[in-house]
Amino acid sequence: MPPDLGGGESADAAEWLRRARSSLIRCREDARLQGVCLEDLCFDAQQAAEKAIKVLLIARGHRFPYVHDIAALLTVMGEAGIEVPAHVCEGARLTRFAVAARYPGVGKAVTAQEHRHALAPRSSSPARGRIPTRSFPNFSGRSFGPSALGAFLRFGEKVR
Repeated sequence: MPPDLGGGESADAAEWLRRARSSLIRCREDARLQGVCLEDLCFDAQQAAEKAIKVLLIARGHRFPYVHDIAALLTVMGEAGIEVPAHVCEGARLTRFAVAARYPGVGKAVTAQEHRHALAPRSSSPARGRIPTRSFPNFSGRSFGPSALGAFLRFGEKVR
């Protein structure tokens, strides 16, 4: 049975945020290294988003399910009363990289364009209708840029 990570007592939100940032750095910077698989980088993008959501839940004292589905985790946030900005909901599209992208032969190869899109915001998201959203301050600047992933991490810092 996995350890109890909910409630904010047995989990360290700062350590989860450090790991989310690490995944974000890897998915952005490792693309410059020769021989790196884009599938692995897209998995890191998904992990950055997943860990950032779990940071928010831990920091607010909420439990989270052991899933890799970003939309499901965003729904848990909304149900916990955590306001989820619409642009953060764009990260739900990263879920497809959680499993299939990690295993050779399971899914199709990730292209350079798909990797770029994993790091860039979109104008619409299928998850948007499932997540309760309200107005939230724009997170511009900082060191992460305008991507949905950067928005997750900035959002996590703001909520904590």
